[in-house]
Amino acid sequence: MRVHNVESASRSKYVMGCRCAECRKCNAVYIASRARKLRPLTLTSANPIRIAVLKLLKRGWVVKTLAERLGITAMSVYDIREGRRERVSVRTAGEVLLLMTATDAENSILAGSAPSARRETSVSDELREE
Repeated sequence: MRVHNVESASRSKYVMGCRCAECRKCNAVYIASRARKLRPLTLTSANPIRIAVLKLLKRGWVVKTLAERLGITAMSVYDIREGRRERVSVRTAGEVLLLMTATDAENSILAGSAPSARRETSVSDELREE
């Protein structure tokens, strides 16, 4: 078994025949990352997500900021918005719906219509009375 500097361990050295512990570890990391990338995507209809994206954009979200928040490209947001995407990943759909829920909750708290907002007000009123 060859021994070399730990900093010089790499997958390419593993491919060239080195089987030291460090190069085997580099190869294992590569194989694991490749397996994650090759995992099949679960897709869902983009129509409800398109409606949610349109609502978010109407509420003042910018396409670039929305794309960064969702972890997709701005072009993907444009494609969803314009209806050029028939399907989206379940992960993206979940992120959009979570963002919609968060902005709905934020808007209702600002409007004072959420039960939690009333509860906070009543607790603060009780503290003032004491």
